[in-house]
Amino acid sequence: MKSFNFLASVLALAAMVASLPIEMDDHRLCACQQNHKSQLLEDSTIGACAAMGGEMESFEREIVEGGNIDFAGRYCKPHNTKRLSGKKFNIACRNHNALDSTCPWG
Repeated sequence: MKSFNFLASVLALAAMVASLPIEMDDHRLCACQQNHKSQLLEDSTIGACAAMGGEMESFEREIVEGGNIDFAGRYCKPHNTKRLSGKKFNIACRNHNALDSTCPWG
C-alpha cells in the first residue's frame, strides 16, 4: 500500500511539473562577461555572437528602449530572429572563455 501511495505522489508531482508554463528566456541584446556583474569581454562576445548567428552593436551605459545598459560595450543582437536565448547565449559565452553573460533587454 505504501509503494502505491508513493507512486501516486510521484505521478502527481510529474503531472504538475509538466503543466508548468515554459520559462521564456529570450532577449534583444546579450554580451559575455568575465564574471557576474563585471565588465564585458568583447572577444568572447564576438565569438558567442557568431556562434548564435547574431550581429554586433555598440551601446553606451544608458537607458535605452526596453531596458538599461549597465555595462558599456559591444553587444550581440539577433540577426534574423527577434530574440536571443539567454541560456544558449550563456553557454556560447562559456565556450568562448567567459564565465557569465548579461542580457539587459527582456
